Amino acid sequence: MGIRYEVIGAGCSVVASRYGGSYGVPALFGKAHFAELATLEGAVGAKQVIQKHLQKVHLLPFPEGEIDVDTPGDFARLQSTNYSDTSKSADLN
Repeated sequence: MGIRYEVIGAGCSVVASRYGGSYGVPALFGKAHFAELATLEGAVGAKQVIQKHLQKVHLLPFPEGEIDVDTPGDFARLQSTNYSDTSKSADLN
């Protein structure tokens, strides 16, 4: 069974990434959340919406997401890191 079946079958309206003991973006939101997402301002991110609706979220392992790439140094660190071991993702379910 594919991810689509798992998400729809579980009544999930958000698919978010799980990494580094946390969760967040990248994420996919069902249209039921579009109006709420449109009200976000400034530095407030989609993680706030994910937290609010956690019972409707399907989390997917994304270990690479724990590295925030904001600088050339961050990018270099990402390039030199081996993320082939997906067991590093924390289980938040």
